[in-house]
This record gives sequence, structure tokens and C-alpha cells, in this order.
Amino acid sequence: MGAEEHIVVSSTNGALAPRSHLAVLLGVLICWQVYVVVAAIVHSLPLGALLSGLSAEPPLITRVYLRTALFWPLAPVLSAVLAVDLLRRPAPSAFHSTAVVLVIAVLGFAMQAWANEAFFAPLLELMRKVG
Repeated sequence: MGAEEHIVVSSTNGALAPRSHLAVLLGVLICWQVYVVVAAIVHSLPLGALLSGLSAEPPLITRVYLRTALFWPLAPVLSAVLAVDLLRRPAPSAFHSTAVVLVIAVLGFAMQAWANEAFFAPLLELMRKVG
């Protein structure tokens, strides 16, 4: 079995700098997800009311967004579980650490991109129709 890199590296003063950096990075990514989730829920209610008031048929991406936004809080909860599991391990591999960071970051990015596209797609469509 080859030498495998581990995230736990002690400095001479006993501080676990790489682990604390990882914890900060994971915390920032999860806070970003919480922001995206709160914004998605807050904006989905008036958007749905506006589109229904206009009797407009929103694009598919918007319809799915409006129906699923209330379930989005599961994403930061799942991310927090992954982060805590990673940080509780005494010596997680570099691959495992990288995989968890990537999953949490990609999930946040996907939700942000989806919310942006779902929100702006019907508005741009209405602007094209109006002129």
C-alpha cells in the first residue's frame, strides 16, 4: 500500500492548520448554500404569484424551481452532515477531503445557477413579448 496523503498535519506549535482551513472552507460553502436556499424560497413565492397573476406559463426550469424550492434546505443539511463526517475523521485522505469540498461547492453552484436561470427566464421572456 502506497503512502497516502492525509489532511491532518501538525505544526510545531500543535495547531492543525490544514484541518482548520478545511473547516473554514466548508463553513463558508455551507453558509453560501444557506444564502442561496433562503433567497430561493423568498423569491419563489412572489415569482409564483406574479406568473399566476399574469396567467403566464413559465418555462420548464422555472416550473420545476417553483415546485422544488421548499425542499432546497435539505442541501445545506446534507452538506453539513458530509462536512462533520469529514472533520470528525482523525486522518481523512486528500481524495476524500477534496471530494467532499467539490460535492458541497458544486451543489451550491448548481442551486445558485438554477435559481438565477429560473428567476430570470420568465422575466426575459415577458420583456421580449412586451417589446
